[in-house]
Amino acid sequence: MLLNAGMGIAGFLAYRLALRGPGQPQFRKFKVGGTQMTPQEACRKIVENAKEPSLNWAVNYASYGTGLPDGPELKVQCLYVLSNISRWRGPEAKEVRETLKAYAKVK
Repeated sequence: MLLNAGMGIAGFLAYRLALRGPGQPQFRKFKVGGTQMTPQEACRKIVENAKEPSLNWAVNYASYGTGLPDGPELKVQCLYVLSNISRWRGPEAKEVRETLKAYAKVK
């Protein structure tokens, strides 16, 4: 299947799924404090808190990250999200930040 500019988002997603092959993607959970959370769940928490003014651009990056399987694309997306949630505060923010850092292997 060749990529072209007129295929649209649905065609692109079908192309990406075809590249992955059969089966469901496996998600790794990271233990943060007393909870376990996947990077996709951490991204979902950011999307749920979209009304926070400190999450302007992070919401867009996180919404894309919720649908990605484990791999290098998700790692890059986690780095984008991390760079845009530096001003988000609170216990939920800390858990999300630690999960994304653990996945992206950032100190």
